[in-house]
Amino acid sequence: MHGHPPGAGGALFTRLSPYEPWEHVLRRAIPDLDLADHPYDQVRAERLWRAEDWLLLEEYTSRRLGEDNCAVVQSVGSSGDGGVDVVAKSPGRHVIAVQCKHYNQPIDATTMKVFHYDTTAGWEDTKVWRETFTEPPRHRLFVTTNTFEPTATRAAQRAGIHLVDATILAVWMGFKVPLNQLLGIERW
Repeated sequence: MHGHPPGAGGALFTRLSPYEPWEHVLRRAIPDLDLADHPYDQVRAERLWRAEDWLLLEEYTSRRLGEDNCAVVQSVGSSGDGGVDVVAKSPGRHVIAVQCKHYNQPIDATTMKVFHYDTTAGWEDTKVWRETFTEPPRHRLFVTTNTFEPTATRAAQRAGIHLVDATILAVWMGFKVPLNQLLGIERW
């Protein structure tokens, strides 16, 4: 398999994939995936980058988690959200906390460390903790339309935060492959 997804503009995936082609993301996560069973939704994937809209990224992330059989509790960030944009319960009933960033530059370590704090020691300051879940999130996801600086990647790895960069995001949005499969998350 080579090239770009059926119906996808080549320029989009060239821009989105600075270090790992989308085919590798799919093949690493699901080696026997038949793309005929997963038609590519070019409109949804490309709209995120054309719109440059942080709210749209949060809405699409919420919608895709719902399509992945998660129960979305908080679909977008708001005042008093404590730094957590999207919150859901996985099919295994685990709390998922998500930070979404529609940035023109890679995510830095400081931003990652703030999210780590917000989903650990700062969890009691979140709206969702006050209103719904007193248990901390089991799965923490950082979603961006860009990439992560190496220092941010290392901080996330140490903290157990799953990273969704532009390439993984495009595959998740476009092919509708469940995110836990793309990221290799067990006990979802």
